[in-house]
Amino acid sequence: MKNIFTKISLRSHYLALALPRYLRGHKKQPQIIFIHVPKAAGSSINRYIRHSVAPLLRKSHAILNEFDYIDGLDLRDQQISKARQACYVYGHMAWETMEAVREGHRAYVFTMLREPASRLRSNYFFIKHLAKERLAIAIGDEELSAQLPDISPLEFFTAQHPRMRLGLDNFMVRQFCGDFYSKPQSDDDWRGLLERAKTNLQQLDYVGFQERFDDDFRAITIGAGLPPVKYIPKVNITKSLISRKAASSVPHEEFDDDEKRAIEPLIRWDRQLYDFARETLPV
Repeated sequence: MKNIFTKISLRSHYLALALPRYLRGHKKQPQIIFIHVPKAAGSSINRYIRHSVAPLLRKSHAILNEFDYIDGLDLRDQQISKARQACYVYGHMAWETMEAVREGHRAYVFTMLREPASRLRSNYFFIKHLAKERLAIAIGDEELSAQLPDISPLEFFTAQHPRMRLGLDNFMVRQFCGDFYSKPQSDDDWRGLLERAKTNLQQLDYVGFQERFDDDFRAITIGAGLPPVKYIPKVNITKSLISRKAASSVPHEEFDDDEKRAIEPLIRWDRQLYDFARETLPV
């Protein structure tokens, strides 16, 4: 019941902000687009915005998760078409998908980044402890998903299965360079993707960081024209989706040296992108 009243309050505030623009002839609030990096504290922001936006001549929100369309580009195109009509669009989308939604129109586009090694560690525990029925949906491969609950960190980070590599190998660089499915064959190829990712990050309205979540959360809501944050909601999507038994026993130990070495090639280029963003992009 509390969530219902919270949503009503937030949406009423949003309409109060949007209505004057509408009456002045600006028919639509600028669209809000969240390029969600997995395991980078995006779920808390996502829930707040979904509760906040109320449509003026638009549907409320749309989700675009790139992994859902690996084998169905027609479905992807259909979802992009629907997303263009939404107040708020979010999901694990690549840069080119965001541009297809925006279509050159004005929008408030933002993302949240996380220190790469910490992000992969969180991703491992999320996948390993995800409830079986959700894991099969998330992975999209029943045979592979059946193996994951028993996988060790070293096996996880050295896996060569294409679906695993898609989610692990320098994910942030591939997400922001334009296309998840880029297959660089050399360091020069990776450098090219990294430079494209840097250029694209600089075009965003805001780049936040999981490590300074509270301040960036407030800045994003102000920039997006949303109701001001009275409290900082914290949604732990891992604990809400994994099995109850696992939720009380998700370990917090550090990886050993072999596991850390296995992670290094998976974050080599992501770390450079992350450091660039922390050092270069304005707060």
